[in-house]
Amino acid sequence: MKLLIVSDTFQYNTNGTQEVFEPTLREIESIANKFDEVLWLGYLQPNTNPGHARAPLLSTIRLQTLPVIEGGKSWWNKLRILPGLPVLIWIIARHLRAYDVIHSRGPSVPAFICICLSFLFRKKIYWH
Repeated sequence: MKLLIVSDTFQYNTNGTQEVFEPTLREIESIANKFDEVLWLGYLQPNTNPGHARAPLLSTIRLQTLPVIEGGKSWWNKLRILPGLPVLIWIIARHLRAYDVIHSRGPSVPAFICICLSFLFRKKIYWH
């Protein structure tokens, strides 16, 4: 079985190595042995790793970045995410087709998209 994780967890690119928030990564590493493959979708943080992220220890865990779309605090600024939604929906839907178990980590825009798409991809196992 293959696990897809959809979240807004920041990923860092340190010297060509993808790294992710370590406490959350440890959670995933503890269950990764139940799956043949784990793909974790998240946002690439442009800043350098502040010291709380690391690369996965298991070769079965892959990290992939999503395009960053963000709004703001005002309602007007929140509307700025609308142009980026079709691309994000397409990327998540494409991955949903290829994986058996889908874990969405919210609250986040990617997790909300995943929950909405779960009504179309009903034969998957969801862990929201």
